[in-house]
Amino acid sequence: MNVEEAIEIADLALYAREGQYMSDLERTLLEGAWHGWSYAKIAAAHQYTQNYLQRDVAPQLWKRLSSALGEEVSKKNFKAALDRYAARSSSLAEVTDSSVLYVERPPIESNCYREITKAGALVRIKAPRKMGKTQLMGKILDYSATQGYRTVSVDLLQPDESVLIDLEKFLHWLCANVSYQLDMPNKIPDFWDGLLGSNASCDCYFKEYILPQGDPPLVLALDNVDRIFDRQNIASDFFKLLRSWFEGSRTKDILKKLRLVVAHSTEIYLSLDINHSPFNVGLAVELPEFTVEQVTELAKQQGLDLNSHQIERLMSEVGGHPYLIREAFDRLEEYPGVTLAQILEKAETEEGVYANHLRELSDSLFRDSRLVSAMKAVVQSKKPVELERKRAFQLQSMGLVRWRGNAVEPCNRLYSSYFRDRLEEME
Repeated sequence: MNVEEAIEIADLALYAREGQYMSDLERTLLEGAWHGWSYAKIAAAHQYTQNYLQRDVAPQLWKRLSSALGEEVSKKNFKAALDRYAARSSSLAEVTDSSVLYVERPPIESNCYREITKAGALVRIKAPRKMGKTQLMGKILDYSATQGYRTVSVDLLQPDESVLIDLEKFLHWLCANVSYQLDMPNKIPDFWDGLLGSNASCDCYFKEYILPQGDPPLVLALDNVDRIFDRQNIASDFFKLLRSWFEGSRTKDILKKLRLVVAHSTEIYLSLDINHSPFNVGLAVELPEFTVEQVTELAKQQGLDLNSHQIERLMSEVGGHPYLIREAFDRLEEYPGVTLAQILEKAETEEGVYANHLRELSDSLFRDSRLVSAMKAVVQSKKPVELERKRAFQLQSMGLVRWRGNAVEPCNRLYSSYFRDRLEEME
């Protein structure tokens, strides 16, 4: 097994387990670790801080791989773990076939494919966490590649806090990231001019360096952009830059080659000039929950023999939430002796299939007392509740609530019951 095969196997294993591939930074980390590099050397080679790489990115990657490979994985043993995982499959092709699970939500995919072929396109994907935004973004990038376009995917969860201090650092990080993925030398100093300002310098870097390097258009996908919604020091100017690229494609040929895909978990709650924001132009895509037919299709893709009553019973508990449906199906596929009734019976417990997911949601919720109060009001009410706008958006981005007019209600019975019990324990 070489490093390329190792990365492919890890990617396929993660996709099979989570429905998400490794991020570009995780790939970089795995490649460096394969060659025996220290965290310090990997960080220095790719312009990240060692602290961020070693304490944030690496533990999360080893945790994800541990879950996907079915054994404890670390920097020391990941090669052997990948070997064992590959050995359990008859061939790499078999791993690939079993891993490519995707349920389309027509006409979303075809609309996105058609839009991305347009000069200066902008596709905006909005949905709560774990609803499939990153998967759809990947499908758009895959389609773009078949059209001969260059593609770059940037996850705004990657930069550490020091990068988000000011606009210049953030745009330096973006330009360096794009250059690296396109295998182009970092030439930021050649294009950055303090007198012009950060936005204008970044604009020059793209128009005079990134875009002219080849005839094919560039599809730039920006995931988790809501991370910077409350970063007033960078958000407003950065979103103006995105809007200027979109508007500029009407008159500037060079910008016709730039296609943008932007994904976020909630509505923007900053006070932005509507004429200087990318969030009211281009193709807007909202990902709905799966329908009964789509859940049935996913069950078939995973080789599960479930009747309509079982499908309806599962959806009565978790709705059509793609991640929650997939977790239940993965458990049924992995443990043939387990029944759907047994999974649902323990759904809210520490032994249940959703235990880690519910703990993660709890940890996020309990970091903010205002969100705790807001969620408490929602789960204790028998009808939709009107909340402060920002709190409602935050709960919706976490996937905990859904809108009913101007009010919100629990997203599904699982969340409602679990958090009602947890919040009552706190009293």
